[in-house]
Amino acid sequence: MRLLTVNKIKEDMVCAKTVFTANGTILINKGTKIKYNYIERLLKHGIKRIYIENDLIGDIEIDDIIKDEAIQKAISIVDSTMNNISYYQEIDIEQIRSVLNTIIKDLFDNNNLIVQIMEIRAINEYTLEHCVKVAVLSLLTGLTLGYSKDELMDLGTGAILHDVGKALIPKEIINKPSQLTKKEYDIIKEHTNLGYKAIRRQNCVNDKVCEIILLHHERYDGKGYPTGLKGDEIPEYVKIVSIADVYDALTTDRVYRKRVEVSMAIEYLMSMGGIQFDYTLVRKFIKNIALYPIGKGIILNTKEKGFVVNNFKNFPTRPVVKIVYDSDGKKLSEPYEINLINSNTITIVATFNDV
Repeated sequence: MRLLTVNKIKEDMVCAKTVFTANGTILINKGTKIKYNYIERLLKHGIKRIYIENDLIGDIEIDDIIKDEAIQKAISIVDSTMNNISYYQEIDIEQIRSVLNTIIKDLFDNNNLIVQIMEIRAINEYTLEHCVKVAVLSLLTGLTLGYSKDELMDLGTGAILHDVGKALIPKEIINKPSQLTKKEYDIIKEHTNLGYKAIRRQNCVNDKVCEIILLHHERYDGKGYPTGLKGDEIPEYVKIVSIADVYDALTTDRVYRKRVEVSMAIEYLMSMGGIQFDYTLVRKFIKNIALYPIGKGIILNTKEKGFVVNNFKNFPTRPVVKIVYDSDGKKLSEPYEINLINSNTITIVATFNDV
């Protein structure tokens, strides 16, 4: 299988991985032949990329680090939590903890896996899935740091609720399809205080969770908000969520801007280490992210082209690549694999979406 942008999909291509809508409804089943109206349906739901079967790569399965059922349930719970907050009603914290327990168990069971890609299902449901993805990425980092089950639960609860204050921001500002004005941006920034106050009033979570909600936009150099904390004044679990928050924002399509490549997002986080983010925590964070997801087209310094077919935890820049085109651009009659961990002189110099 390979990852393909929807505008490059043709009729009779075969869907290699089930596609879901934002609320968890199946849109296209794995194994389904693509028809023109399916492509229209994908675009209508704001879905930009799907996995397509590809003879060049062969039959490759991607092991999901979290089961789809848990992700869908978490999104639904975030949705109901946001609704309750917007109407100043109580939230069901036990429901949140229950789904986090399931996610944490999945992470423990799949501790050797690396995050390939976490697809946004619908642009207009960004906040809901963003909260879940930030929770998963934060929990992965907590696991890398050796956090206990209780510490992971606090981290995950704060991460999944970090943007809850946006339920109290006018929707026309949250969903604005263009750049915000300074006044609108100042209103958006209030989501940290609003979320903190809303959850604090509930008396259902501890100080660590509330601090994540309040402080996740603080920055290592003291230029964040709302209080301008810097360095080690910012709690570690807040620093983790801030890294996951920015990473997911960068790698997700929005109505007003396209995502950046995972490798570019990682490069940005690394360049901001010691400035916006804790450099040590950035290093821990990226251990769990595949810079070049399975199915991604890559170009080597040898000018050969191929597709990523496997990744290794702790070696995010050295995947296994199936070489399909030689240095002259000719398709090979017998493609072959290179494990870049064992090939120190061979490097990835560029990526491509379509041959």
